Amino acid sequence: MADTNAIELFQTRIQSVPEIAVLVNGVSEDAEVRESTNGTKIGDPMSIGLSLVIVAALWKLLNIGIGALRTMSEDTTAERRIQLIRQLQEMGYDRQAPFIVDRLLKEMRERPEDDPVLTKLTELYPG
Repeated sequence: MADTNAIELFQTRIQSVPEIAVLVNGVSEDAEVRESTNGTKIGDPMSIGLSLVIVAALWKLLNIGIGALRTMSEDTTAERRIQLIRQLQEMGYDRQAPFIVDRLLKEMRERPEDDPVLTKLTELYPG
């Protein structure tokens, strides 16, 4: 995973952009609902904790590149998805990890090229 300070800075920048904050908070709320309907809980599904995990996942996806994600073969995308899920599971988010990664990938792929959220994300992290 990336440096903790870098992720925290990235999270602060994301929360300062309302459109991106809505995306992160929506994924976080969905992960909480999914966790609460599973019956048993592993870890603490607090919104702040999940938001940080989602930001870490988003950070990794942006490192790969939004454009690259759209053009990757299914095999390559599945490989990257598995790597990211493993990293999130190592952080203690076993059941939420696949959902978070799938939701973020879907959100990023379904948005048009000129989408304001993707534009703002790439401005925040052009890497």
